[in-house]
Amino acid sequence: MRGTGGISKIKSEFIGAFEDKDVIHIDKNASMIILSSQTWLNDSVYFVYNQELKLGWHFISDKNSGKIDKYIGPNEYLNLIEHVLNRITKIEKNRSFKLEYLNLASKEITENNLKSALVNLLILVRENHRLNKQQVIFVLRELFIILHQIENQGIDKMYYIGNLVYSTDEKLVEFNEKYKQIFEEGRNINHEMRCYVWDILKLYESDILTNLDFVLRNLEVYIRDDSVILNEISVKHYTENIIENLL
Repeated sequence: MRGTGGISKIKSEFIGAFEDKDVIHIDKNASMIILSSQTWLNDSVYFVYNQELKLGWHFISDKNSGKIDKYIGPNEYLNLIEHVLNRITKIEKNRSFKLEYLNLASKEITENNLKSALVNLLILVRENHRLNKQQVIFVLRELFIILHQIENQGIDKMYYIGNLVYSTDEKLVEFNEKYKQIFEEGRNINHEMRCYVWDILKLYESDILTNLDFVLRNLEVYIRDDSVILNEISVKHYTENIIENLL
């Protein structure tokens, strides 16, 4: 965490299991370091250290309410720690959601159900606030490549049209009109779905399109229903690569 007078930036990193005498290397420029872990009773235990104040706090949060249950440290900074806990809780919920769907995708791969694995990854990307922008861009790029190995026999035109973006933004109006016509005609849909993902990627990169929920539902249904994977080895490789890069 960096910044003075407030939390301006948070970097979250999964460390994994540590043993006695193991060393954690931290960013020396960080103003605050937060270590969190889960007990075997599923309680969340935290240690917070402020490098500017040279002070540290230990506390346990209640697994039901999320509020501080036990606290060791200077009382005059308790409000700060409660504020930090709220931010940590939000991060951990996002991470928990992300790991849930990555684990589901990994399980589907082991069972050779590649379409279900891709659907789980798409659900995660649709909830794009769970990932950072670069992660979303990476997944969309990989999906664009994967789509070259997937074919679908037909689509529900009205469903696809209903999930388009309705906005007054000139670029989004253009996107909406383009794909409304394409979905109505239903021709060469496999090629057009690759273009669809590419256009979504470019709009997202430019911060023109920020909510990916509905537009990616079309891709989810395209892959899930009536599709055929042409090269399972290739699709498996790219899907595993997505999971590895999101962990």
